[in-house]
Amino acid sequence: MKPLNLGKISSMLSKFYNTYGNKYITDNLEINEPFHFNVFLRRSDFMDDMEKYDYIAEIYSYPSIPNDVDISSLKKEFTKMLKYFDESFGNLTKATEIKFMDIQR
Repeated sequence: MKPLNLGKISSMLSKFYNTYGNKYITDNLEINEPFHFNVFLRRSDFMDDMEKYDYIAEIYSYPSIPNDVDISSLKKEFTKMLKYFDESFGNLTKATEIKFMDIQR
């Protein structure tokens, strides 16, 4: 199996979540304005994470995700969306952790 081009997949995930992630958010949450997502996919580099995940998708958003959004539910939905990626990019659904980096505090 060839190694993943993490930069290319990060760009594709950003576009994907800017379209489908925002659609989920505006359809299911009381948020009308879309977010701008930037995704950075990286290999897991911490021992605890390496046992559970092969990749970490760090999702940055503008504006920040409001405090009243249930992040665990949003994370679950964004993880489910990974199944739409073709396996020629690698098996992202196997072990990819979604982390939202910009949350209003």
